[in-house]
Amino acid sequence: MMGIAVATELRLAGDAELRFLQDGRPILAFRGAVDTGTKDRPQTEWLKVTVFGERAEALSEEARLKKGTLAYVEGRLKVNRWQGQGGDERWGLEVVANIVQPMGVPPRQQRQPVTGAVPVPGAAPRPPQQQPVGAAGSAGADDDADDWAIV
Repeated sequence: MMGIAVATELRLAGDAELRFLQDGRPILAFRGAVDTGTKDRPQTEWLKVTVFGERAEALSEEARLKKGTLAYVEGRLKVNRWQGQGGDERWGLEVVANIVQPMGVPPRQQRQPVTGAVPVPGAAPRPPQQQPVGAAGSAGADDDADDWAIV
């Protein structure tokens, strides 16, 4: 079957879910966000990703496709159309994937900053604060904290 080939990186919007079709075939599904805009006009596109068969089971067993994970996805693009509750026509994009490669969790989840803190791109680090010798937290105990700001 021919179609539009697509290869993209996306961030999972939720954990991948393994289900089984009536004939017993496994299907793995998840949604992901793709940033398509520019720095001045950011825009996010949402894709549904579906993986069938042995690949679906193998990816599910790895348990690496969790919310927030960055993943490389390659497959065939499909446009789904349906009637909304108000009778209006709705549509969404789906990738029927033949390759899904988890690329890891975002740096924010690895570093675990203070709740509500986000990195400030291009922010100049604060000058070091003088603390008495032997004071708790001295000697750069939290050097990374200067790269985060409460928003």
